[in-house]
Amino acid sequence: SRQAMEGRLFLAYLSLIIHPNEVASEKAIALMERFTLSHGLRVVDALVAAITIEQGLQLASANTGHYRFIKDIQLLPFEP
Repeated sequence: SRQAMEGRLFLAYLSLIIHPNEVASEKAIALMERFTLSHGLRVVDALVAAITIEQGLQLASANTGHYRFIKDIQLLPFEP
């Protein structure tokens, strides 16, 4: 059924979640201290950015404005 297929896809996506470690958490705090007041950086965006940087990944985002001021992040803009 469609519902069963969607359930399997959802579970497959859950296995792709990268959890923050201590280094990423500290990086997120540093990003918040630096950019919250000046650029309105939010906690979730700081965590996403920190994990992306710490893991050496590229971040595909339709909201590049949330991250463009973070020099260490590799952004891949896309349109949904």
